[in-house]
Amino acid sequence: MKFQKVIDSGRSRAGRYFDFIGWVVFFSWVIVAFLWKPFPEGVGSIGVGAIVFLVAAFRCITGHSISFNWVFIGVVFAAGGAGTLAGIDFPFLAVSLMLCGILMLTHRESPRA
Repeated sequence: MKFQKVIDSGRSRAGRYFDFIGWVVFFSWVIVAFLWKPFPEGVGSIGVGAIVFLVAAFRCITGHSISFNWVFIGVVFAAGGAGTLAGIDFPFLAVSLMLCGILMLTHRESPRA
C-alpha cells in the first residue's frame, strides 16, 4: 500500500474559508428566518437562495471552482420563495428539491486517473 502526501495549497484553504463562512451565514439565517419567523413566508427561502448565490459569486471571483448543483439549488430556493410571496399555491420548493435530488443522482463526475 502506498500513501501520498497531500499538499495543501492556499487556494483550497481559501475555498474552505468561503464554504465555512457560507455555512455560518446559512445557519444564522435559518435560525432567524425559519425558527424566529420575523419575516413573511417566502423571504426565508429567498434569503437561502441569496446566500448560495453570494458564496458561488465569491468563489467564482476569486478563481475557485463552483458547482452547478449549488447554483441550481440557489435558483430553486429563490424561485420557491418568490412563488410563495406571490401567493401561488404550488409546492415549488418540494418539487424543485426532488428535481435536485434526481439531478445529483444522475450526475456523472469525470473519471479520476
